[in-house]
Amino acid sequence: MPTERRYSAAEARAILERAERRSQSLASRDADQLLSSVEVIETARELGVDAEQAALALREHENDREIVQAETELRQLAFRRLSGHVIAFAFTQGMVALFGLWSAAQRPLWLLAMSVVWLAGLALALRAALFPHPDTLRERAKARILRRRLRESTRDFSQAVQSGAAKLLSVSAKKLDEGVERLTKEKP
Repeated sequence: MPTERRYSAAEARAILERAERRSQSLASRDADQLLSSVEVIETARELGVDAEQAALALREHENDREIVQAETELRQLAFRRLSGHVIAFAFTQGMVALFGLWSAAQRPLWLLAMSVVWLAGLALALRAALFPHPDTLRERAKARILRRRLRESTRDFSQAVQSGAAKLLSVSAKKLDEGVERLTKEKP
């Protein structure tokens, strides 16, 4: 009986890399074929990775993905605020030009100072929108996620309390009705 061929760690790694390249080419054709978290953990277990470690890595991946999504939302909000400031600045400058304050012989110094300060604020807002500090952005994203989770848990708790109160009131009403019926039957 022939013995089964044995592979070294380097050979096994090369075989697995080749299989991964092939599966990636197949995955690009079959993008609809997605794996559930259970399937990912099961696949990791088949590859010799501890299921707990695979589950931990999966949770970390999901947390990182959620943070990246929150960071993207924060960047979009920063650009939205910036565009609002630019529109307001353009509108006020247009009104100033319409009323001819810039073309007046005596230009008001307060108007010039206000415009310069506003432009400086716009420049700072532009810098903050284009180049946010990565650590600050990450912390703000984490805080946004926590606030979202708190709102969701508050909503879930409120619904559970309402449901429980409705069931309790329903049971109480039935008991009262039964008591009233019993009393009316007892009275001749």
